[in-house]
Amino acid sequence: MITKNKKSRILKITFLLFSFFFLFSFIYADDIGEPCWVKGSITSDDFTVDTLTVGAYLGSTLLKSGSVSESGSFSLNSVGADTNDSIDLKVYGHTFETFTFEGFCKTGDDPWVVIDEFEVNKVANGQSCSNDLICTSGNCASNVCAAVTTGGGSSSGGSSGGTTGGTTGGTTQTPPATIDTTQNYSSTTEVVTPAQVQQMLQGSNLTEDEIQEYMESAQDGLLQIERKLEVRKTTSPEGNDEFSSTFTISVRNSSNKPLKDVKVVETISKEIALSASQISSIYDFRVLLDDPVIEFTIPSLNIGELINIPYVINTDVAEEDFLNMQNTLSLATVQEDVAPTDNVEPIDDVVPYDPGMVIPPTQDSTNNTWVWIVIVIVVLGLVAYFVFKSKKSK
Repeated sequence: MITKNKKSRILKITFLLFSFFFLFSFIYADDIGEPCWVKGSITSDDFTVDTLTVGAYLGSTLLKSGSVSESGSFSLNSVGADTNDSIDLKVYGHTFETFTFEGFCKTGDDPWVVIDEFEVNKVANGQSCSNDLICTSGNCASNVCAAVTTGGGSSSGGSSGGTTGGTTGGTTQTPPATIDTTQNYSSTTEVVTPAQVQQMLQGSNLTEDEIQEYMESAQDGLLQIERKLEVRKTTSPEGNDEFSSTFTISVRNSSNKPLKDVKVVETISKEIALSASQISSIYDFRVLLDDPVIEFTIPSLNIGELINIPYVINTDVAEEDFLNMQNTLSLATVQEDVAPTDNVEPIDDVVPYDPGMVIPPTQDSTNNTWVWIVIVIVVLGLVAYFVFKSKKSK
């Protein structure tokens, strides 16, 4: 039988342990970065901005990306970082805004950071690029637009572009204009068999365990993948043609749980590119085989969420070669600590931004502090009651 003194000691120890746990959890919660939303709009007078992709970067690490809508708005939801991290917003790899991350990115009464009415213009290869001047090729190196990059990085640009008209008989001659034409194609990636996966990854620098993971996930149905191609032909005033073929891999989480470490492998035929050095992207990618086979990684993908992964090859890609490309491989890890959702509603990567919209502040982890305080007060009252009762009995 437990005596009153033992009961009192047990209650005191329980109270001390509970208080220690509460203080530890409260302090530790401040060290964890909270997700936030970054919204705004981009405009341009000389081209359509809905072909642009906005990315939030912590150094060279992509945290979140989103496409610009037809209305010019962009939205990056659930950007995750730590307080006081410096976050760069980039278009085609060039930073147009930098902000300091805070929990839920609250600025005043708004639960998001608004980077609004940013105007951009495109310039040709060889010309200078800056925060609001982005390159037709998508590559800005040392403030000069470059045509080709190596392994996802940038290479230096060529000579300065532009043609100045001369004079004939005192009359200024207007130089001919640059002409842009585009062709668009699309295809849906089909499910592949484990045997096809093994054949596609044969000779790559993946380990046997990594190849086995791709084989096991070949038909898991977690992702829906589509591929698009835009071939842009630019004819200079001198009559020279340049080609820029932009591939876009659209990856959607079709499962009922959030995913993490989503990997996407693209196999590119020799008819399109001879080696990985001809491929450039605003995203970092891993070269698995110089033949080429490349791998992109998406840190996280919410239920129904869509992410677009663009990469560029500066050649004229024929529709037949595009449609004959091998299927895109994918691999994803399910976040098991999240309860499944029965109804999976698609989440567009772009959420239309309305400056007049009122959204209630997002609840963060610090709002649970009052619950803990009430619990501690109750426990403290019970301990005091039993201690007082024990002394009174003595």
